[in-house]
Amino acid sequence: MNKKITTISLLLITATLILSGCSLLQKKTAEESTESFEDNQSESMMKDGEIEQERVPRVTSAPEGAITYEITNGSSVSYQVNKTYFGKPSILVKGTTNNVLGYGWADFDNQKFNLEANIDLFSLSTDSSKRDSDIKNLFGAGDATVKLIKVKDTITKDKEFATTATLEITVNKVSQQTDFEINGIFTESGLEITGMGNTTISGFGIKAPGAENIFEVQDELELTFVIEAKTEISPKSMMQGEDNKIESMMGDEQ
Repeated sequence: MNKKITTISLLLITATLILSGCSLLQKKTAEESTESFEDNQSESMMKDGEIEQERVPRVTSAPEGAITYEITNGSSVSYQVNKTYFGKPSILVKGTTNNVLGYGWADFDNQKFNLEANIDLFSLSTDSSKRDSDIKNLFGAGDATVKLIKVKDTITKDKEFATTATLEITVNKVSQQTDFEINGIFTESGLEITGMGNTTISGFGIKAPGAENIFEVQDELELTFVIEAKTEISPKSMMQGEDNKIESMMGDEQ
């Protein structure tokens, strides 16, 4: 009888150990799966960040004393073009994207200015998803780059201005320089600029869309933009800020 009870006890203990081992194994497997998923997510985010970082031009040659700016949310680029269906009045097609990234600087003492931006052409949106898809097919690369070449008139910090600026626009590795009428204001904390200019689709080596005896799109484009940017904090400014903070704390202690 005692032998039988002992055997049953051993079986129960063995079963408990096996079940405990399975539970621990499942827990470990679940933890490893979670860690693997988080690692993959982290790597994916890092890769996306690297791609995004590469896509954004950075200021590398701002002169001493210049204010540097980073383009922020609220910026946009739009185009307008006439589309005509044969036998019907033409319609105005407008596309817009808010995916505008870039940097710039302003040297007011020497009246030198820089602005470089990337525009995600694949994110241009109109009132027709079919049209949006057709427009994407026009671009071999998804980005357009814009670079400020020169400004006609003097710009003073903290004072509204209106002048003409020449911009170099590159699409599908083909560049055009176009004059834009711009207005806005530069301040110590940021800038706001709006602009409008005209260029052509064919100037970028792109044939305007059309279908014989159905519709045609005019070659001339009207481009408009809104640029909002905030002041970048330079490493030097950060060091000066820390020095001032330390001096202030030492003064309080005295």
